[in-house]
Amino acid sequence: LKGNLLESFDLDFSLLTWLDLSRNNLEDVPRACRASLEKLFVDQNRISTLETIESFQHLQVLSATENAIEAVPKHPEHLVELKLDGNRLNFLDFQCPLRALRHLSVSRNRLESLQGLETSQFLLSLDASRNTLSKVREVTDFLPENIKHLRLVDNPCTGLVHYRPRVILRLLSLHTLDSILVSSNEKVDAVNLAGGPGSELQQRI
Repeated sequence: LKGNLLESFDLDFSLLTWLDLSRNNLEDVPRACRASLEKLFVDQNRISTLETIESFQHLQVLSATENAIEAVPKHPEHLVELKLDGNRLNFLDFQCPLRALRHLSVSRNRLESLQGLETSQFLLSLDASRNTLSKVREVTDFLPENIKHLRLVDNPCTGLVHYRPRVILRLLSLHTLDSILVSSNEKVDAVNLAGGPGSELQQRI
């Protein structure tokens, strides 16, 4: 049903598990199929709030990119993947623990910090590119140590001295940073560059 002029969606298919309503004129997430949906795509609409999402009992994947969303939703506890690229987020003020979330994409927003991800202990991948993140600590202090993939391109912090080793040193489980493989040698170099408590890199961390 994507690419139409739908302003609402009221049909409730009791066994529907996958619904794509992208590129319509929706101003809110439809309440239909709340009991069965596992994947919902509402990209490129006019949605400003996701208040109804919490009632979707089995939702695992939500993609709501290119809307006008200003706050992250209180989401279902089983949500595994959340995409909110191209919205108006200033904060990641999650209102519930992120127990199941594995993949989060919040590129092209207005984020100055990743505070709010402290409970995302199982998060594996994060795309926070093209925001206004200017300090490495505003990224690394709020991410789980076991995160594997991180994208921060087109943020002010990527232009800082020793940006890459500073991030790697704080997140030694990274496999890729800005879509570039983090090698074992690079991790060793980051640790060696940190040196003792008085080293330049330690002071910048």
